[in-house]
Amino acid sequence: MAGEHSSEEMPELIGNYTVAVDPSYRLMLPAEWRTSEHRKRLFPIYVAPWPPTSKCPPEQRRLLLIPKPRWDEASARLRSANLLNPAEWRLRRALFGNSRRLDLDKVGRVCLGKQLVEEAGIKDRAVVIGVQTAIEAWAPERLEASKLEEELSVEELAQLGDQLYI
Repeated sequence: MAGEHSSEEMPELIGNYTVAVDPSYRLMLPAEWRTSEHRKRLFPIYVAPWPPTSKCPPEQRRLLLIPKPRWDEASARLRSANLLNPAEWRLRRALFGNSRRLDLDKVGRVCLGKQLVEEAGIKDRAVVIGVQTAIEAWAPERLEASKLEEELSVEELAQLGDQLYI
């Protein structure tokens, strides 16, 4: 259908950038992610606290910016979920109840809003990381602290490398 997105046509989001966040909670996306092609295929974009659970330690909280094609895929899967399953219902509430739809302004910023910025511990700078089909936005100090906890062992890297044929 015209206007529909698919993950096959979605540009890959890669790289790691430190970007400004202004007093109005607007985050400037890197130039590589706001080309006319990216604007057409990724936006609107959806932002959610990540992971979508309050049981996560605050130092691991970040924001996940999910491009429209990926959001639509996840939304369709959850739409067909079992409404009688309490865990699936809680996931819907956590994800959709705490998310916002964002558009890119003329200069390449998205307005995250005070609540999401504060929840992620972001102040005047954020580190945005392209994770192929989404973007993570971290408070720099939280990202540094999480790197120690999330470091892969040599054995884990070997196993994952085998799966990816690297």
